[in-house]
Amino acid sequence: MNFIAADEGQTIRKGQLLASLDPTNYGIAKELADVQVGQVSDEYNRLKLMHDRNSLSDADFAKVNFSLQQAKVQQKLQTKNLSDTKLYAPISGVMLKKMAEVGEITGVGTPLFVVSDISKVNVNAYIPESELHTVRLGNRPVYWSLHWGRYSPARSKK
Repeated sequence: MNFIAADEGQTIRKGQLLASLDPTNYGIAKELADVQVGQVSDEYNRLKLMHDRNSLSDADFAKVNFSLQQAKVQQKLQTKNLSDTKLYAPISGVMLKKMAEVGEITGVGTPLFVVSDISKVNVNAYIPESELHTVRLGNRPVYWSLHWGRYSPARSKK
């Protein structure tokens, strides 16, 4: 992990860059795949001329054709790996938990952040029996939001 853009409690926008991995190795692998596609494409073009003139067997031409397909698939994989070095927020919300730090090595599938949309929150509130007579379904109570620093409307459901 070489970059983390947000801290816990910070508001996050959908599509915002959250973190990135060092892209050096992935970039080199992508360059290598590009070179391999170029090399196999040249060989394919030369052998295609020979195949079109019946100077090359179908089996030999098929080998180079498969090699070209394989090189192109490898190139797509390396392009995807390189693009996966950047992690973007899938939703807008608040970063509730950061489970990685800059300099840390992380593996595939390891959770790095918890981002949650807290624009609408369900809360279970336990009310003392002595206060239950003041609560009615559909009442519009208010609560103090520590995150937003203001009173917000609420609604009683049950």
